[in-house]
Amino acid sequence: MGGSDPSFCQQYRTEFKESSIEGAGKGWWASVDIPAGTCLRRVSVEDGSLLRFADENELRATGWDVDDAVHYGIGHKTDRKALYYLNPGTPCNHADPNREVSAMYRMDKPGEMEMWTVRDVKAGEELLIDYTEDYVECGWYDKLCIARGLTPLSKLGFIINDMYKSQPMPWKNTQGPSAPSFCQKYRTEFRESTIEGAGKGWWAITDIPAGVRLRRVTVDDGSLLRFADEEALRATGWDMDEAVHYGIGHKTDRSALYYLNPGTPCNHADPSREVSFMYRMDKPGEMELWTVRDIKAGEELLLDYTEDYMECDWYDALCIQRNLTPLCKLGSTINAMHRMLGPESTSE
Repeated sequence: MGGSDPSFCQQYRTEFKESSIEGAGKGWWASVDIPAGTCLRRVSVEDGSLLRFADENELRATGWDVDDAVHYGIGHKTDRKALYYLNPGTPCNHADPNREVSAMYRMDKPGEMEMWTVRDVKAGEELLIDYTEDYVECGWYDKLCIARGLTPLSKLGFIINDMYKSQPMPWKNTQGPSAPSFCQKYRTEFRESTIEGAGKGWWAITDIPAGVRLRRVTVDDGSLLRFADEEALRATGWDMDEAVHYGIGHKTDRSALYYLNPGTPCNHADPSREVSFMYRMDKPGEMELWTVRDIKAGEELLLDYTEDYMECDWYDALCIQRNLTPLCKLGSTINAMHRMLGPESTSE
């Protein structure tokens, strides 16, 4: 019966269909906009929409295949020794570190459970819970799971979260310009920018002539990371609010997003400053950074964001959702600010 069962809220309709999370099977989806604070479902032992088993013997007495049954039972926050099954089940997936919780269980007394929205949910959005908060231990049931080589639901959320933390973040790679992808003949360093509020900058340690390749990065050697779409980026487990600061588009691979590894904290040559190098992106999976003029030791290296940072539609949308200016637009925005402020904005 799914979302049409009487235990489900019928004012705000929901449905079960394939999850948006790869490999997660079915998911629970909002058919209409649903406000925060809505009781999406109430189940109870009394009306048969919730089944309770006090111990393993009771569960086995059902005649169910236990190898199948261990996938679906959950513990209860106020009845920790018993196992419960929602009837029908609710295929609701976990909000990993890159997804937002939309619903939660309330288990105020044994024999009852409710599921409530914790925020506004849009029509067509998948409903997600936090397994680490809502799935609690049931000792004898967890042992049944482990005996069959399965992860108990009470542990699954933590394991998923740890998986999403496994891929290192290139912008936190501390190797800096000592990495093999940087030119070692003409040495450079990262330190505070001369531009107020711009954070770290990239600096020449020695005189560097025009026409020098300062860096070459490739997907093949790991010095460049490529993401074909938002799903691939989210699968890293990175915090999206942080990750959107560092990716760049590619001139010959416009639908993909790239991260230099380690990152290169290089700032924009606004109208008061001179460009010192440029990106070359002749083919997908590779980038090179070349000087375009002679550079003096102790000079900060700058590029033209308007020329070198390309659009990547899905990534730009992630930036805009977070009220950030996409990098492909940032150079033009900075230039416009300087034109508005006039000559007095020029910095020596």
